[in-house]
Amino acid sequence: MGRVRGIFTFFIVGASAMIMFTSSRNAIARDAPSNDPLSSLKIKPGDQQGNDIRELKAELLITDSERKAILQIKKLLARYRGTPLEPELQFRLAELYIRRAKTDRFLEMHRDSADVVRFAPKLVKSAASKKKIRQAIAVYAYIIKRFPDYEKLDEVIFNDAFANQQLGADDTAEHLYLTLVRDFQNSQLMPDANLALGEIDFQRHDFKSALE
Repeated sequence: MGRVRGIFTFFIVGASAMIMFTSSRNAIARDAPSNDPLSSLKIKPGDQQGNDIRELKAELLITDSERKAILQIKKLLARYRGTPLEPELQFRLAELYIRRAKTDRFLEMHRDSADVVRFAPKLVKSAASKKKIRQAIAVYAYIIKRFPDYEKLDEVIFNDAFANQQLGADDTAEHLYLTLVRDFQNSQLMPDANLALGEIDFQRHDFKSALE
């Protein structure tokens, strides 16, 4: 069991580092030496056309790593399904689907960019951010149903709610946020869940409820 946990920990740390690369890419590129490949991804003020391509290259690097990570998680799930490791692996899989949706949204937003389309025509054409979000939602729903005692269930519920919001399923999102508020009153996500509920009410023009 110790060896299994060791492998699992190594994988999760690697996956987390890969995901964090997204937000830190610009900072790394800014500080990297000129002979560092990341320096070519540095955003240059005033060069919108070039910046689009640099952003695309960065997304493609991340996507390739995530694709491999998803395949690895699925292999681990095939081996450890039904064990205490499964809910964590499922949670990481859902997070990777959400991250893939971010890349697909970028591609969808740049379908009118001839340079981006020319650089990655197949990826731009096949981009489907909503499909990736639905895949994540399916995994979140599975975790909630199958692992009610999972230690990160509040995070799963919150992420499920937020993903549903992105698809415009506000009623489902509201139900999930209310579940979190009711059943996980000590969760650090309570303020965010209440804020999200207020925003849903605001969008419905139910200003009294939103204020409360």
